[in-house]
Amino acid sequence: MGSTLIDCRKDVDSRLAPWLIYPVTMTVCLCLFFVFERLAWPSFWASFAPALLGAGVVHLAERCLPARREWIPNRETVRVDVIYMIIVQILLPQGLALLTALTFQKWMISRSWTAEVWVHDWPILVQVALMILLADFLRYWLHMACHRVPLLWRFHAVHHSPSQLYWLNVGRFHPLEKATQFLFDALPFILLGVSERVLALYFVFYAVNGFFQHCNIELRFGWLNYLISSAELHRWHHSHVPAEANANYGNNVIVWDVLFGTRFLPENRSVTTLGLKNREYPTGFLSQLRSPFVPGLDQRAVEGRHSTFSSLLLRLRIAWIDFFIWRPIQKAADHPEHSQKQVLQKIMRSHRDTEFGVEHNFAQVNSLQDFQRHVPVCDYNTLAPYIERQEQTESLALNPDRPQLYNVTSGMTGAVKYIPIRRTTLRDMQRTQQLFTLLQHQANDRAFLGKIIAIAGAGIEGFRESGIPFGSASGVLYASMPRLIRNKYVLPPEVFDIADYDLKYYVILRLALAERNVTYFGTANPSTILRLLELLQEHRQRLLHDIAQGTITGQDGRILQLDPAIMVRCRKDPVRAEQLDCLLDVQDHELLSRFWPNLAMLSTWTGGSCGIPLNIVRKQLSSSVTVMPLGLMASELTVTVPLAADVESGQPTFWINILEFVDCEGLDEEPVYLGLHEVQAGRQYLLFVTTPSGLIRYAMNDIVEVTGYYRKTPLLKFIQKGAGVTNITGEKLHESQLIEAVHRFELLCQVESTFFLALADVEAACYRLFIEWAVTPAEEPSVQQAVEILDKFLQEANLEYAAKRKSGRLHPISFVSLHPGTGERYKQHELNRGRRESQFKILVLRYTRDVSFDFAACSYSES
Repeated sequence: MGSTLIDCRKDVDSRLAPWLIYPVTMTVCLCLFFVFERLAWPSFWASFAPALLGAGVVHLAERCLPARREWIPNRETVRVDVIYMIIVQILLPQGLALLTALTFQKWMISRSWTAEVWVHDWPILVQVALMILLADFLRYWLHMACHRVPLLWRFHAVHHSPSQLYWLNVGRFHPLEKATQFLFDALPFILLGVSERVLALYFVFYAVNGFFQHCNIELRFGWLNYLISSAELHRWHHSHVPAEANANYGNNVIVWDVLFGTRFLPENRSVTTLGLKNREYPTGFLSQLRSPFVPGLDQRAVEGRHSTFSSLLLRLRIAWIDFFIWRPIQKAADHPEHSQKQVLQKIMRSHRDTEFGVEHNFAQVNSLQDFQRHVPVCDYNTLAPYIERQEQTESLALNPDRPQLYNVTSGMTGAVKYIPIRRTTLRDMQRTQQLFTLLQHQANDRAFLGKIIAIAGAGIEGFRESGIPFGSASGVLYASMPRLIRNKYVLPPEVFDIADYDLKYYVILRLALAERNVTYFGTANPSTILRLLELLQEHRQRLLHDIAQGTITGQDGRILQLDPAIMVRCRKDPVRAEQLDCLLDVQDHELLSRFWPNLAMLSTWTGGSCGIPLNIVRKQLSSSVTVMPLGLMASELTVTVPLAADVESGQPTFWINILEFVDCEGLDEEPVYLGLHEVQAGRQYLLFVTTPSGLIRYAMNDIVEVTGYYRKTPLLKFIQKGAGVTNITGEKLHESQLIEAVHRFELLCQVESTFFLALADVEAACYRLFIEWAVTPAEEPSVQQAVEILDKFLQEANLEYAAKRKSGRLHPISFVSLHPGTGERYKQHELNRGRRESQFKILVLRYTRDVSFDFAACSYSES
């Protein structure tokens, strides 16, 4: 019984000690200063004695509770660090400098120069806290400069030379750097007239915190990691990896790193190797005094983590978005019915004098029920005459003002649609984009630290007869982003104006590969990334040559001269070309993360058929990369904004648009149109929208599911296009059911596809599945096996399909393997028919009569 109690106490101690050692020791040392002061000790000894006690406690704790056994130093290391501690840390900056400072201060006070500047009447602990914050602000910028200015780094490299961390190497600084530090964290406060007591108490905190900061103790700081420059943070600052070491610059506190975006503390891993890249860096005291004057010893990493000033501006912008955009939306989410009524009334007021508004009595609409009674459901063909009349006569046919732009889109037939975009619509789109930025920043703030690769459409493609431009609103927004964001772009907007499809993607890939510090990759469709990887394999040597020489060459080998905004980014970089060549020789996954080791986020469509290529892309990313969905976006509007990573459902844009729903289970009956507040979780609905741009009760032909609620507002998830339903004999097979069956088939057979599409052949009363493998399986399932497995999964997904198969009215599904590259050729075929590249999504379930592409010519066999 006694031994059990002892074991329990030891267990409790081992769990509590990491949390208590720091705060208890720091509190005791600070209290001892006041005790010694009451005993009339001189300020120097009243501060030095508690610091000495703190060092003893830390040394003892390192022996009892070490964080890393491999960090326990040998005698030679201890000997060198003792010399540094005595000569550099105590005598030079803290001992003699402190005495000199106190003397200098008395001399200044006697002449009444600056004695009135400092807040002497504040409590001493408040004065010390203020001095800590101000001193750390100055030291923060000095410390960052030491990492980024080559001359200063030569001296600072001495501090980063140890490959082990323990309390005594807190003093390992070159004397000239320590003297420079004194100019930042002591002299300014002497000039301000800070009292002797404040300086002495500051020294106690400074010294004890420094011992803990470098110690080899198993410590836990919790929320203090957002206040104190702790050991957990500072160990990353000594990392062997420059991208990790160029962070956590705080000397005593970490608040400036938090504010300026340089705080770095990964959650799921610990720092590994410490020290400099040059493992031959001198270790002796005298040799390290000489080392700053020997070029090349430091092997400084030339790339910082990011621009701290731009990071500060970004964080201020994020705070602005949070307060002025997101918080009002959150509040409105508690009252979705009231919010939708306000939006409806606003749209009715603005459009009531238009031709469409007069015809449908907008002036008499006060509620959703009035709206549904007066206004019929519309599609583009219903609204097109108003859009054209407005375009030709400049009358207020559909919109209360002249559109700024026509967003060009296309349906499955390839017919062009011109969606009017008003000035207020562009403003709403900008605010929605800002909201995306906030939520992505919350999901992974590292995504915005470096460069951004974002692929958009051409902003302006041409002009209509009225002079109004048409093109892509997303492209216009891309080109008009704030300079803070635009300066991070790897791709200038001019890239998206290149008409030649293959050349455009070659230029995108060439510029993207040349950039090392990419932290964010955004593209609407993940299949775009697969196309870029295919281009990389096809044109590897050409790409590497262009990066090395600073050129862009055509397929015929001629050097091209494109827009100056593109060419200015094509700098010679043979080192990067050689690095990429080596990376491409490594045959494994995570290729994108090897190209860009700081990549933190991929933002793309994740729902519907986009999940097929996304599964391939994920294998080229490390597990640390956050995949952030784009939600349900269309040329007509942004329907949802995802609130978190890897969650396809999102917040509907109820503060801008009116959303109506029809339950999918009642499609065969007279439709009942529901408001946002009337839908139920777990059910699927057809979606209808009303936008400020004049799309009134517009049938989106999208099926969405209510997955839950944010506050009291339903969250929506895109399921499939309404057109993604086929019916041969009454089975009503859905695209989502087909995708689920194919994914189950892939898991069971351990195969993987990059593209598939099923065609409903009404005459033959069967489905034909065309599938392209990511890698041709070593043991591809036999055709008969594939048919049996797929047919079984489809029957499990759709009871009517199962009934029609058992009755013999529906024949077994056919299974066809395609040649590599067929999916890309099919996409090109559809684009040539008029489909829009920027909005292109593969509908994986269609009727044979609607598809003109010859899959048979690209197939191996068919059952």
